[in-house]
Amino acid sequence: MFNALRFEHVLTEILLTVGFVRLFNRELVEEKLHHQKLELNLEKSKNLLSAAMQMTASLNLEETLQTLLQRTNALTGADIAAIFLGRQPEKLAGRYFVARRDSDLIAVHEQSMGDLTEQILRSGCPIIMDNVRGGLKSTSANMPDRVTALGGFPLQDKGEILGALFVGFEQPHSFGKDQQLLLTSIADHGALALRNAVLFEEVEQLSLTDPLTRLANRRQFNQALAMELARARRYAHPLSLVILDVDHFKHINDTWGHPAGDAAIQLISGILREHIRVAELAARIGGDE
Repeated sequence: MFNALRFEHVLTEILLTVGFVRLFNRELVEEKLHHQKLELNLEKSKNLLSAAMQMTASLNLEETLQTLLQRTNALTGADIAAIFLGRQPEKLAGRYFVARRDSDLIAVHEQSMGDLTEQILRSGCPIIMDNVRGGLKSTSANMPDRVTALGGFPLQDKGEILGALFVGFEQPHSFGKDQQLLLTSIADHGALALRNAVLFEEVEQLSLTDPLTRLANRRQFNQALAMELARARRYAHPLSLVILDVDHFKHINDTWGHPAGDAAIQLISGILREHIRVAELAARIGGDE
């Protein structure tokens, strides 16, 4: 009887010890997994911070777009990323900028927005499509037909939607919660960088444009003339410069007033803008010159 009780007591201790060891090992495994998850999240945060700093480092719109597209592909593992720029859904046209993960080139398409893009701009909410079917992807985010999974996120800053960021995967893919949060963060940082670049481009353009005629102003004209003269001398090519003014312009102002003179200038400037070629420049260098 004594031996049986002692055996039972020893067996109980052994089982308790084994159970404690198992529990301890399980806690160690869980703690190790927790540390690994923390390290992974820290690494993701570092990569996102690095991407955000790189995106906001330049005020050049083209450089900002290229950085945003490349870092989006790198951080998410997407095969292709695209950005639509167009602030208002009422304006049903804009530009799509598209880049593949394996290329530094950006394709630019100026076209009407698709249903998916319009929906994102109107709602301000992401749209996730783990299984893309039909032709929706090609008309909404300028994605190739081989894309099987597609995610679209609004580029939103201070309550204003500047456009949309898209990612496409060619293999079957499911957008997990962590990846959706990552893409939302990328879109938020990207929207801030794009807003700064767009505003800088607009200010720079205003400094080079005549406000009445929307032609180049004298500053831009002088810069372009100096560059073209240098190029003509270097390559011994002819250079054409045409200067014109409006006949009896003072008479128009004196007779019908300056608003009529402004209207005449705007009419002639519009004709010039419509008929010059891409490589040519029309500028207003004086009152009616």
